[in-house]
Amino acid sequence: MRDRAIQSREADAAQLAPEVRCGLEQLARAVHYARDLDCPLWDFAVEIDRLLALGMTTSDLRWLIKLGYVNHAREMTGPQNTHRCFDVPEQNLAFSKSTCFVLTDAGLGFLGCDHLPAPRAVVDSPSLLACHESSTADVGLSGEVQVEQLSLAGVAIPGFPHAVVPNWDSGSRTFLVGERLIKRFRVPSPNQEAVLDAFQEEGWPASIVDPLPPVGDQQPKSRLRDTIKCLNNNQVATLIRFRGDGTGQRVLWELVPELLSAESQPLLRAA
Repeated sequence: MRDRAIQSREADAAQLAPEVRCGLEQLARAVHYARDLDCPLWDFAVEIDRLLALGMTTSDLRWLIKLGYVNHAREMTGPQNTHRCFDVPEQNLAFSKSTCFVLTDAGLGFLGCDHLPAPRAVVDSPSLLACHESSTADVGLSGEVQVEQLSLAGVAIPGFPHAVVPNWDSGSRTFLVGERLIKRFRVPSPNQEAVLDAFQEEGWPASIVDPLPPVGDQQPKSRLRDTIKCLNNNQVATLIRFRGDGTGQRVLWELVPELLSAESQPLLRAA
């Protein structure tokens, strides 16, 4: 019975739009970090603009709230606070620019992440989450968040003065993230270059449809999987990861912010 329940849950999760799945995985990673450091989950709450930048919409977020998979609250951390501070988690569906999200136990279970170790300390008291500073959120008259849908091209990373932007130059066969070299192809790599060409042409959205043209009797899913593996291998600086969406039909990408640093540019070498 339990195996059937798990299979059903995994099948439901696989039906999610790639952008929604990507956002949930970011929230699940936040849970993992909080539990690993034995600190309150809200210390790793994910900002609304980060989730929108992954391609999620406010409707996606409201749907997840109604299902009980995520909670949200306004961040009210001030300059004098040494830890992140939040208002009491909200029950309504109105967002502001300072709204942040965390994954619930139900959300973890839906993603199949309920095997994560339980935190040794849980802080769930509203008084520990609340602050009494005034919110500076810019909210419209309707209470709707005034946040534009963002493209992943130009992701803000803490500690960096400018947005980090992937860039593929097909002429020089050079792939950068911000100003950091990721790959330079000294010999043609048609499949990898086709994926990078497609992302570059579309402005680096959260995901793209498999851009590889059919070739003989090669299995498209296997070829795309191998291409993704090659894109992730032999990176000069491992600042970006590519992955499939589980269907073998789309390619997704994400930055690796914990590895981004202001270190000097690595020496160029063949990809």
